[in-house]
Amino acid sequence: MFNISPLEDALKVILLMLALYSVRGESGIIFKKNTNQSIGFVRQLQVWTGIGLIECTRRCLHQLNTSCSGVVYDNKTCVPGSCMVNVTPNPQVPQGIMYYKPELCKRTHPCVEYTVKDSTTCLWVVQSPISSTEAQDSCKSYNGHLYTMRSTEKSDILKRANLVPNNEYWIGLNDREEENVFRWVDNGEIMSQEQRIRLFKPNQPDNADSGEDCVVYDQRTQRLHDDKCHRQKAYICEI
Repeated sequence: MFNISPLEDALKVILLMLALYSVRGESGIIFKKNTNQSIGFVRQLQVWTGIGLIECTRRCLHQLNTSCSGVVYDNKTCVPGSCMVNVTPNPQVPQGIMYYKPELCKRTHPCVEYTVKDSTTCLWVVQSPISSTEAQDSCKSYNGHLYTMRSTEKSDILKRANLVPNNEYWIGLNDREEENVFRWVDNGEIMSQEQRIRLFKPNQPDNADSGEDCVVYDQRTQRLHDDKCHRQKAYICEI
């Protein structure tokens, strides 16, 4: 039988209390246990199973970087995502205990600011795939819209953003009103010929198989192409 000193007992109690109220992630980043009902959560990426809480936060930080501001953890099930406060409607928190980064959840929205020259944009990059219509509705719920990128500066912002390699993202451009007349969703302005040449891939848009009325940004090529609006893809909000 092993003898455990009172000091060792005290240390175990302290470690248990820390685990109950916070967890230290990669690079010393602390995730605090959520006891505030005003903090909402939006899932990013897939759900991970069979891992511990520390590994849960490590993966979230590694794969989402600055977009990882919280996780929900329950019995070796990890849900990585974004958190925010005082949001209406308040996103539903998945089953489990939410841990979040307090410095980021002071914000009233989940976006991250990027600046190129004189252009500053607050982006919310969501990796969970949904349709283009659902993506636009999601952006609207935070008083934003799908990302528009008329200028060279705003195109360059996406090159700096935390996007998953080789992934595709819905943006705020479509030709739903009139075929081959693409409009930006923020003000309905028609895309110029100069923008078409600069932003679309070669031989795009092509309306393949008919009905490709929405537009995605391809992270691999850093160019656009049209696609069917019902397809499930990640998306970028501008807030």
